[in-house]
Amino acid sequence: MKLILLGAPGAGKGTQAAVISRELGIPAISTGNILRAAIQEGTPTGMKAKTYMDEGHLVPDEVIIGIIKERLAEPDCEKGYILDGVPRTIAQAEALEEAGIKFDHVVSMEVADATIMERMSGRRVCSKCGASYHVVAVPPKVEGVCDVCGGELVVRKDDKPETVQNRLAVYHRETEPLKDFYHERGILYPVEDMGSVEATSEPSFLNYNGYPASVCVSVNDEIIHGIPGPRVLKEGDIVSVDVGAYIGGFHGDCAATYACGKISDEAQRLIDVTRQSFFEGIAQAREGNRISDISHAVQAYVEANGFSVVREYVGHGVGRNMHEAPEIPNYGAPGHGPKLIRGMTIAVEPMVNAGTAAIRQMSDGWTVKTRDGKYAAHYENTILVTDGEPEILTAPAP
Repeated sequence: MKLILLGAPGAGKGTQAAVISRELGIPAISTGNILRAAIQEGTPTGMKAKTYMDEGHLVPDEVIIGIIKERLAEPDCEKGYILDGVPRTIAQAEALEEAGIKFDHVVSMEVADATIMERMSGRRVCSKCGASYHVVAVPPKVEGVCDVCGGELVVRKDDKPETVQNRLAVYHRETEPLKDFYHERGILYPVEDMGSVEATSEPSFLNYNGYPASVCVSVNDEIIHGIPGPRVLKEGDIVSVDVGAYIGGFHGDCAATYACGKISDEAQRLIDVTRQSFFEGIAQAREGNRISDISHAVQAYVEANGFSVVREYVGHGVGRNMHEAPEIPNYGAPGHGPKLIRGMTIAVEPMVNAGTAAIRQMSDGWTVKTRDGKYAAHYENTILVTDGEPEILTAPAP
């Protein structure tokens, strides 16, 4: 996933970038850090930047873009990255596009100026080791004294009220117009100030349309929406676990079916075919293809292996809402339905029956079983449509 974090100084871009980097295993890249690294490593572009800096001049956009290209070409960026601090202007954004650098999402962190003033006025930095604190959020053990080295905690010049006001004015004048720039490209995602990423995480399913649990647990002939309870699993059962999480303003949805101890060869084959049908389907999840290309690939693989796909329940779009358009059936002829475009996030979820495709709804209003009593399996991930291979946003189950 290739991300830009937009936001005013003090919005928390660096903090959130570190959390996202840790969770997704992709590097968080700030302009300041890569500029210093390029100079320290003596790269050609870094040396060019040093010349401008030594003369007291601002580093030109073309040099900044060159350094970014160098950094993004490194192996750790192969699966994605998070840019923090660039682009700062429309000119830089256009230069990135001209350089062939594309992004999947641009997340705009919306924080009021008054909140930023309050945050930044509370920052303290150790005058000796540089450790960072906040008088409210991350206070030192002893007021005014660094926990690490005992140095004096001071207010940076950049955090003084008059400096913050000037920086905010520059942001509103030069950087904020980027929101319209990326909105026109369909990749802008504003996120209102909600504190930390962890603080905004919650189960997607709990109380969704009245569902009474945080996870769906479906056993043996239960296809989907099984409600967790006191039942005891036994050797030979197969268990489908379907979970969703709401994190930072967006939902994710995934499911897999697991063996309980030693299971029959046929039950294992059902699990394996269901899982593989997902990958057969997403092989068609390419920009320019149609939704039904995914559907047909799932159905063809499942039926070639002697199993049936459920018709009544389908995959779906997923984003700010748990279920969004378009629907993603697991059956149908290819070449139909909406076109897939870069940036779409969809949940592809084959539901496969060992016997016929027929289902029955249980009296609890949620649990769906196979009508013939034979086993069923379920596999799902949330994926991102890109201009190449689709990206799985929820970690695939083994």
